[in-house]
Amino acid sequence: MTAGSDVALTGAVGQRANQLAEDVFCKPRNHNCWISPAAFALPAAGTLGNAGRSNVAGPGFYGIDMAVSRIFRVRESISLEARGEAFNLTNGVRLNAPITARNNNSNFGTVRTARDPRIMQVALKLVF
Repeated sequence: MTAGSDVALTGAVGQRANQLAEDVFCKPRNHNCWISPAAFALPAAGTLGNAGRSNVAGPGFYGIDMAVSRIFRVRESISLEARGEAFNLTNGVRLNAPITARNNNSNFGTVRTARDPRIMQVALKLVF
C-alpha cells in the first residue's frame, strides 16, 4: 500500500501508507471492494507510513493452457502439421491486482481490470 504522493516531503517514490487495521480485506471480497479503505490512511505530512512492503495479497488465479498437435505424412519428404492452442481454457475470471495508491483515490482497494479471456488459435504448417 502506497501513499500515492510525496507525503514525507523527501522526493522519494513509493512511500507507504499507514495501516490502521490488522484485517485489511473487505467482507466479502469482490471486484468493487477487495481492500477496505478504512484499513489504510495517509501518514501525517513529513512522516513515513507504517505499512510493510507486499503485506496485502491480491486476487489469486489459476490457469489451464492446452496445446494439441498432429503431424500428417503426405509423402516421404512432405508433411503437414496441424496445431491448436487454447489459453485460459476454462474461461474463468482472473482479476488483476487492486488499486493500492491511498492518495484520496475513490478507487482505492477496488479491482478495475482482469486478465485475458479464453484465447484460441489454430495453425497449419507444410514442411517439404
